[in-house]
Order: sequence, then C-alpha cells, then structure tokens
Amino acid sequence: MAFTEAQDQFFNLVGPRRGKVLAVAVDATARAYDLTALAFGDDPYQAVKAQFCDITVQADGNDIFFYFDSATGSALSDTAVVSAGGTAAFADTYAAKIDSGTFQTFRIRRNLDKFIQVKCASGKTATLRLYASSHPSN
Repeated sequence: MAFTEAQDQFFNLVGPRRGKVLAVAVDATARAYDLTALAFGDDPYQAVKAQFCDITVQADGNDIFFYFDSATGSALSDTAVVSAGGTAAFADTYAAKIDSGTFQTFRIRRNLDKFIQVKCASGKTATLRLYASSHPSN
C-alpha cells in the first residue's frame, strides 16, 4: 500500500534535533516570529516553496495563545471572543491556545504559514518551544 506524502510524514514523525529547536520567551505582548528564517530539514531555500512540514509546538510555564499567519501583524488577543448568542465570525484577534505543559503538532504550508503570532495572558510569561517533527515535502 502506497502512502501519500502527508501520510508518510505523519507516520514518520521525528523528535527534536540538536540545533533545530526554537525556544522563545513569550509575554503579554503579541509578537510575530518569522518561520521562514528557520531551515527545517536543512534546506535554507525551502520557505519560498509551497512545502508542507509538520511542526510541534510546546507551551512551557503558562498557556500560550497563537495563530499562524502570512504577515507580521499582531492583533492577537487572549480574551477576544464572540459574545454568547452573537454571530459566529472569524476575526484577526481570535487565537488558539496551547495549555501549559502540553504540545500540539500541526501541518503547515511554508509559503503561507510564514509567521507564528504568540502571547500569554496579562501578567504571565512562558516559553514557546517549536521544532520540525517531519521532514519537509519535496
């Protein structure tokens, strides 16, 4: 049985490699970190391609609010929500959350998911740890 490239990457997840982990301090200020500057799989030119890669993101110390973006805007909020009974709508300020002490793995598209926007709740700090958990697609 032949696997698709996505299945092959998923079934062959790898752990963090020396020199290939991003660890950044996160505080209550929303900040964007440039993922195109990171050579996942040792190919410095891959970020300009429509490559896919699985990455693992960990929250250390406190919950981290985040989203992936193609630009550096940082309108991310840890409190913005649609009010109860309100109309469901996407907004730039809404964010996903990684609970402290946990991790999540995502499949990103390198030419679209160029930045990760992150922040903690007011008065909190954490460390975001990120690494490629698959080899990039060709």
